[in-house]
This record gives sequence, structure tokens and C-alpha cells, in this order.
Amino acid sequence: MNNDQFLRRLARHCVAVVWEDRAANERRQSDGIAFSAFIMSVQGLWFLVSAGHIIEAIRKRQAQNGRIYMRGQIVDSWSEGAVTKGGIAFPELATCPQWHVDDDELGFDYCWFYLRPYYRKSLSANGIIALSEATWAEPPEQFDGFNCFGFPGENIHPRHDREGNYCGLRVKPRVVPYCQVSDPPSELQTQYPRIFFRPLQSEAGDVVSLKGMSGGPIFGYTRQGNGLRLWLVAIQSAQATKSGLAIGCPTGPFARSIDAAIRQAINDGRLANAT
Repeated sequence: MNNDQFLRRLARHCVAVVWEDRAANERRQSDGIAFSAFIMSVQGLWFLVSAGHIIEAIRKRQAQNGRIYMRGQIVDSWSEGAVTKGGIAFPELATCPQWHVDDDELGFDYCWFYLRPYYRKSLSANGIIALSEATWAEPPEQFDGFNCFGFPGENIHPRHDREGNYCGLRVKPRVVPYCQVSDPPSELQTQYPRIFFRPLQSEAGDVVSLKGMSGGPIFGYTRQGNGLRLWLVAIQSAQATKSGLAIGCPTGPFARSIDAAIRQAINDGRLANAT
């Protein structure tokens, strides 16, 4: 299966998230950022999942520059069953029940946003399928290969109207093949082990930049007959500066934490009315 086939296959679970804001002295959104994410199902509820350091960066951006959130969007245009190409508005990006952690010492870099049934229905109608527990529980000891799905920086471009005013972002996904590394440099070790990969050349012979890929899922796959089975192995966290290794936060600890967080949120009533 080549990269284009992998892209269509993986795009059923993956999205780009767009955050748009404006300076305090402006009347309309003047800038936006896009980040990689995917859809996950836990206890029958749907969540938008990405890397925690992205949320930290957005909060610092707001605090330091006095920027005001304007709107959010989930772009789901690449799945095999996609009907519409414009994505769906997600105005609750800044206010919906959410959680994040970004701790370099522990090795945790995760975030989730709760998706109300309205968004679940909209995403499903456009071919999106949430990754369930079956994709991360009891993974095999050996994989036949790995791929990361995301939106590298060179595939994210601002759009402007005739007067030069910002009017949105144009994004395009990429699939980057990975090879797992079993002996990463000691300085990259954390309290909770992360997973390390070396990005490989694509069929076109290039190695795409991993900037912007953070928050995207890292899939392992096994060949079964004429088909493949996918496993959600990790969340893309960063790229090591010296070695160039891709760093992934394992799905297992995150899945357990999100399960506990959901139970607590339900008990606290924070999700009771989030329909």
C-alpha cells in the first residue's frame, strides 16, 4: 500500500483543527493556526485528540499578545466517504469540556476536546470514523510498519481576499512513513517511556518536515492476508533537534487517563448537559 492509499485509509480518523483569532484592536479575525488531530471514542463518547503543547502555545499566544478567539473549525475533507470539502464550524473549540497536559519530564503531551453528538453526527456524515479501544488495546509485539498522519507546516497556507485581508487557511495532509528506533539518545528519556521513530523517505524520495505534524496519530500496521490492520500506537509529540527522531507519546497511558477524566467529568456533571 503506497502513501496515497495510506492517506485515504487514515483520513477516515484524522482531521485538521483551525483556530482563528484577532488582535484586541481589530474587528475581524486576522490570523489563524492549524494543527493535526484525530477522533477517538471512549466509553461511547467522541473526542478530538491532539498534543498538549499545542494548547499551551495557543494560551501563551493569547496571554502575551492579547489576542481574542474568534472561531474554530474542524476540517475533515480527506476521508474516503467525504461529501463536503469545507469542514465544519467548531465555535466551541475554546469553551467545550477539555483537558491537556504538557510535561517534558514525565513525557506526557496530550489533549482532548469533547465533541457533542451534533459534531459527531456531522463528522460521521462526512465519512469520519472514531478510533475505538480495539485500535489501541492489546497491540501486537511486532508491526510490519508505521505511519504518521498530519499537516506539515509547508502544507498550511493562509488565504487572503483581494484587499489582502486574511480569510482562512488552506491545509493539506501528508502521511510520513516511520521506522521505530529501539535505542534513542539518553537525553531523550523521560519518567514515562516514549516511543521514538526515524522518519523515512516517501515514494517521491523526500522527507517531509515534521513541523505541524504534532498531535497527529502514529499508526502501526500488520499485514493480514491481502489487507492491513491498523493500531493507534502513539500521538506525535515533537522532533528531536539533534537526532531528528520523531517522538511519540504512547496511546495506552493517555487512553487510561482520558477514561479516568471522563468518569470524573461525568461525576462532576461537566458532561451531563454537554449534548
